[in-house]
Amino acid sequence: MGTGQKKDKEKSCRKVEEVYPLSAYAPAAFTSSLNQFKPAGWTPMAKAAEQVMKDLKEMDGEKNTNIIYLVSDGIETCGGDPVKAMKSLGASNLKPVVNIIGYQVDNDGLS
Repeated sequence: MGTGQKKDKEKSCRKVEEVYPLSAYAPAAFTSSLNQFKPAGWTPMAKAAEQVMKDLKEMDGEKNTNIIYLVSDGIETCGGDPVKAMKSLGASNLKPVVNIIGYQVDNDGLS
């Protein structure tokens, strides 16, 4: 979502895309959802973690297995604090298992 140009930053940073809907794991559908990524735009990683907490608020970790995949092409570029957001997510009643998948990540994104 976006182009990476400054003029598109607000639009990119405002939106988090869900490409695999909340559902039981279906291997073919999951693989298909991963194959549609084309890294572009800005990276709202903190917003993604915050959105997950909203979307899954009713999915208590005592009764559900909440596996979350955050897919990104690099570091947070929208001014959020992804470490703080992930800590909040981890401390929530969701008891999430968070997996981060990086596409075309540079050295800054690996650290």
